[in-house]
Amino acid sequence: TSQTWTFQEALAWFYQISDWLRQKKIGEGDIVGIQLHRSVFMPVLMLAILHQNAAFLPIHPEEGPQRLRYLAKNCQLVVYDRTLQTEVIAPAENDLTKESLQEGTSRWKQLCRRAAEDCDRTYPLHALKSQRAYLLYTSGSSGLPKAVQISHYSLMCRLQWMNDTYGNGGVTLQKTVNTFDVSVWELLLAPAYGGCLCLMPQGEEKYTDRIADLTDRWKIQRIHFVPGMLEALVRDLEQSG
Repeated sequence: TSQTWTFQEALAWFYQISDWLRQKKIGEGDIVGIQLHRSVFMPVLMLAILHQNAAFLPIHPEEGPQRLRYLAKNCQLVVYDRTLQTEVIAPAENDLTKESLQEGTSRWKQLCRRAAEDCDRTYPLHALKSQRAYLLYTSGSSGLPKAVQISHYSLMCRLQWMNDTYGNGGVTLQKTVNTFDVSVWELLLAPAYGGCLCLMPQGEEKYTDRIADLTDRWKIQRIHFVPGMLEALVRDLEQSG
């Protein structure tokens, strides 16, 4: 089953997740690990973390326990699927500090009104250009994994260059695993410039027929390929006629 969000709905979730991060005392300089399967929540969570002047650290959803412990020890918070489901989407009934965010509830209607008012507004970026926006860790094949820190300025330059070079009309397909740097522009380019983002179901990025099907169905205009995968896709399309 597919799930579709408008910008207004995404912004309502952005406010909900931002409030949740503030309740967790996440602020400037903190690191938030993201260990989620691909979903519509991922780009919204990334933007909410940046909005707190914190940095996000992508963690593979199936990361091994030893590496996971190593990555998590430097995080003030690690968000994983169960955390998001139980604390943000449907918090426990006996937790009076939170309210379940479901369509039709007063909280949802309030956030949607706020989102509708804010959809056409722009906000200044208060973070310093040199402040880190996200981190990626090396594989650790030659020893302990090493962190690479990417600044807000570097991220903004990449997104601006992508938008200036390729435009943002149409739909962008997000299919790269979140621990690879390419996934960041795939996830953030469309929401940053008012485009449409299509997220590939988890695990289906390995299959050329599924990529071709989504590309045709959603009229995808921007996809990132490594050479080997592009060759496989072209070959399979030629064979299928």
